[in-house]
Amino acid sequence: MEDHKIIITHQKEIEQLESEGKTVMLIATDKAMIGTIAVADTVKASSLEAIKRLKAMGIAVYMITGDNQLTAHAIAQQVGIDNVFAQVLPEHKSSKVQELQAQ
Repeated sequence: MEDHKIIITHQKEIEQLESEGKTVMLIATDKAMIGTIAVADTVKASSLEAIKRLKAMGIAVYMITGDNQLTAHAIAQQVGIDNVFAQVLPEHKSSKVQELQAQ
């Protein structure tokens, strides 16, 4: 959108969707934004309990995701994860894990 100098409209609605844990994709012609599509991964019912058990064992739980900050934090909140690294590209995830292991 930026490369083609297309103005992003409905920013509040986009932020609302992202704060609900949804990933928003923007649709545009070559001149203007014409819509949005929001998709969301579903959290497994057992995830919250699994995170609780890991924390009870003294294990620090981290989420490393390519999602944006709002979406990542919304999902993390649903399952009780406090440590979130968002907007991490796939090729950088393993180095982020190694960095955490070194700590």
